[in-house]
Amino acid sequence: MIFRTVMFIVALSLSICGPALAQGSASPRPADVRLAKGVNLSHWFAQSLEGYDAQRLSSFVTEVDAQLLRRAGFTHVRLPVAMDRAFAAGADGKAFVSTLAQKISMLNDAGLVVVVDIHASVDEKRALLDPARQKAFVEGWRSLAGTLARLKPDLVIFELLNEPYPLVGAQWWPLQNRAIQAIRTVASRNTLMVNPGDWSGIDDYTSEFAAVRDSNVIYTAHVYQPLLFTHQGADWVWEVAAQVAGVEWPLDPAVAAEVAAQAGSTEEAVKQLTYQISERQFEAGWLSNLFDKLTRWQQQHGGVPVYIGEFGVYRPLAPTSARLRWHKETREAFEAHGWGWAVWDYAGGFGIVQSDSEPAHRILDRSMLEALGLPAPVKTGERN
Repeated sequence: MIFRTVMFIVALSLSICGPALAQGSASPRPADVRLAKGVNLSHWFAQSLEGYDAQRLSSFVTEVDAQLLRRAGFTHVRLPVAMDRAFAAGADGKAFVSTLAQKISMLNDAGLVVVVDIHASVDEKRALLDPARQKAFVEGWRSLAGTLARLKPDLVIFELLNEPYPLVGAQWWPLQNRAIQAIRTVASRNTLMVNPGDWSGIDDYTSEFAAVRDSNVIYTAHVYQPLLFTHQGADWVWEVAAQVAGVEWPLDPAVAAEVAAQAGSTEEAVKQLTYQISERQFEAGWLSNLFDKLTRWQQQHGGVPVYIGEFGVYRPLAPTSARLRWHKETREAFEAHGWGWAVWDYAGGFGIVQSDSEPAHRILDRSMLEALGLPAPVKTGERN
């Protein structure tokens, strides 16, 4: 009986809240066509538990993958790159960057723009509080940008640092500006991607964060709200998220206690779920207000371009229909606001490929493509 009541109110909330998310409250600025629709190529040049040997770097994502993504309608990829590898001195660092440049060229040749995202660990980012490490970061970017500037500059974008947390506000802004200045000494034409620090969340775009002094930049934000929906079952973020499973989206506040009792496996999980659902954080209107906040910051700074570099839902424990609905409605909202986007991710736990796909024979998840507005080929050789 509880389940039927919950599902009835879920359906009711869809009819009430669904359309609101994509409407927005401001006139959208046309998105950079290069970054209209993208996907993150995670666990390749960063986050790999299997290392970065030549064989793996050459085979994890291939020309077949690149052509498949382009035929599916993606305009670009965001490529996380391990900072310690990309900025390393000596032969190992040069070999890594050389292979990176080759793979970027491969992706470009397939018709995909590449966002090169320096993806550091939390410990590496914490170390950037040390002035000596800051200097190494700036010089690392100068060296990497100098190499990658030899590629087609309109097809390669430099993202200075993914989610700088624990660097917050003034701990990050001056360092970001120093890196921009260093990059411009060797790469004058590449677009740069910047952020306000912390987790690159929309709430980090405060009045204190001023637009950088460079005319060829894009401002990036990540969207994973509500976290207890998008990361349910994930054990590497907030510990409460790992204690939640089977949560729907959207949800009416009236079902908060019932849903939390069913989905939370600990007292703290039940408490947090009850609070967030009761506070309407699981409604489309709450997300719409969040997106409007970013648009206001954007307009206050002359209509600078904005890009959603990450959004997604961890697949294992999220209800499929709710996961697809969240992707569809958030993606439509980004486009209504004039923001390009890159879904997280290609072949990982949030992936757009079928979970049983082998690396050499990946098949795109057709339902995910449809949620992303890309009803296109799903496997090698398939035609539109």
